[in-house]
Amino acid sequence: MGSLKIKPIEKEDMRQLWQIGFAVENPEWSKWNGPYYDDYKAYTFEEFCNTFFFIMKGNINRESMWMMF
Repeated sequence: MGSLKIKPIEKEDMRQLWQIGFAVENPEWSKWNGPYYDDYKAYTFEEFCNTFFFIMKGNINRESMWMMF
């Protein structure tokens, strides 16, 4: 049985996060979102990194940004 890890998000995690959540246009999981979540957008890896790093540099406390895998 696999294990669950919880850790702060680091630059090295970006590709894995992108592949899981933002690399595919119209992913199967997004079809199960309610009608109020019709805002999914796929990103290129470069777009994702630029957007994510912008958020991390903004008003969000970076220490509160963790991931599970």
